[in-house]
Order: sequence, then structure tokens, then C-alpha cells
Amino acid sequence: MLRTIEVYKETTQELGLNPSGTINQQNLLFAKQTLLFDTIRQYASELVFHKQGYPNEGYSDVHLECDFVVVDKREYDKLIRYKEDAQSNIKI
Repeated sequence: MLRTIEVYKETTQELGLNPSGTINQQNLLFAKQTLLFDTIRQYASELVFHKQGYPNEGYSDVHLECDFVVVDKREYDKLIRYKEDAQSNIKI
């Protein structure tokens, strides 16, 4: 069975402006990355898989893998509606 992790978080940040009065794009990108990381951090054990290699002199290579899909909530809701519609149209 597919497991769905729904996350929602919002914040307000005070960001510096460029001399022209526009938002500094580097600061904006950093704020967006921080919000995204803070939002999914708690799911790291479920979303990141690891496999330990053979130990060698106190060290071991560890293969880390992320394999998940991020879908906008509006698109996700559409997919769920399509699935429900398809299931309701199946005649047994």
C-alpha cells in the first residue's frame, strides 16, 4: 500500500531588498530551501534509505538513497479525485 505523507508549513521571513527595492533573489532562495528542509526533516528516516558496505579499519561506505515524489497539493487532490472516480465506475 502506498503511504502518503502530507505536509504543510508556512512562515513569514524578513528579507533584505536590493537597492532597486526588489527582493534579493539569493536570500529568497535560501528562505525557500530552509522552509522545505525544515518541513521534511522529520521524515528523513522514512524517505532516505541506507545500505552499509563492508567495514574496513573503522570505516564503512554507506550508500544513501532518496526515491520519492513531490507533488503540489492541488495536483495531488486531482489525482485522488481521478482515482476515486475510476474506482466508482468499476462494475463487478
